[in-house]
Amino acid sequence: MLYSNIIRRLSIVSIAVLFFTACSESEKEAYEIIIQQDSEEFVYKLPYQSLITSQDTKERVWKEADIWLVRQLSEGMFNPVRIIQDKASTFVLDASDGYIKQLDHESETVTRIGQGKGNGPGEFTFPFDFDVDPLGNFIVMDIAKRALITLDSNGEPLSTYQFKSASPTTLSVINEKLAVVMINGSVEGNSSASDGLFQMYNRETNELQLFNDFLTGMENLPPLSGLEIAFTGTLLNDLGSLLFLPKNINHIIRVTKDGEIAFVKNTIDQAGLPVVHSSVNGASLSSESFSTSLDGFLIGNNMAIWSKTGIDKHGGHVIDFYDQLTGDYKYSINIPELGAISGLAMGPKIISTINADGSVSVWQYDVL
Repeated sequence: MLYSNIIRRLSIVSIAVLFFTACSESEKEAYEIIIQQDSEEFVYKLPYQSLITSQDTKERVWKEADIWLVRQLSEGMFNPVRIIQDKASTFVLDASDGYIKQLDHESETVTRIGQGKGNGPGEFTFPFDFDVDPLGNFIVMDIAKRALITLDSNGEPLSTYQFKSASPTTLSVINEKLAVVMINGSVEGNSSASDGLFQMYNRETNELQLFNDFLTGMENLPPLSGLEIAFTGTLLNDLGSLLFLPKNINHIIRVTKDGEIAFVKNTIDQAGLPVVHSSVNGASLSSESFSTSLDGFLIGNNMAIWSKTGIDKHGGHVIDFYDQLTGDYKYSINIPELGAISGLAMGPKIISTINADGSVSVWQYDVL
């Protein structure tokens, strides 16, 4: 009997050890990105993994949203690729003609801003992202020219920053002078800017400096890893601090004004980290990689995330609300009325959408 009790206890201990080891391995894998290059695999461990915390709840808390269409505009819209808002207007970046279209929220007025497409000062080849500063100036990212082009509120060119081999992917204006830019590739010929993912662009001096290097630890990876593609995401300016929402990683990352990580919080949905396919022709994510978010917005004291994983689970258009200071989940709404859309901008009372047919809609909504 004594012998059998000892065996049983040893078996229980062994099972417990195996269980916790498996959990440990599972947690370890959750914080690793696999880079596949040719026939080899390389493992990249998230350098900030010790800062990652989970939400207290795993289930959504639903609130009702009342929404109604204010207007829909198709005339003059050709290929809108990015949409943003301020308090009075919606701005749409049109890749087909290179203009910014301003839609007044209180009227039917549509104003065309900029110089259009071309190779001259202030003109664009393929504008892809943009933002507006407190003075009404626009910074436009042209991925074909690999350039940041600043226009004043009337669309007149002010400055151009020309990347060499690096490519800008997204940006967020900090104030009338500074903007944070995400890049892919190496910043050549600039001694003050290393190959960090986030660079601070000073529009007064037309210079770039390293803001934060999220990819610390890349020295163990091959030169053509293409790791940056896994970190493409949305940047939100919170009075100089940044909230970073990777589109393929379920993290909310708050970065201080000094470029230090304040916290990393998981979103309400769990998702595995992406797998990167790397080659001399470029990098891509595997078809099994999850998309976690589509965009994000700061609304009052909340951060609203247009959730891809939420849409996959529940249909419609799921918007999750988090506390912008802590990243804690608060509640969700689902708005199927928006229909098929490719872009969305959201304020306290107005939602603007780029529709699948190329038109733009302005909606008013209330969370009940």
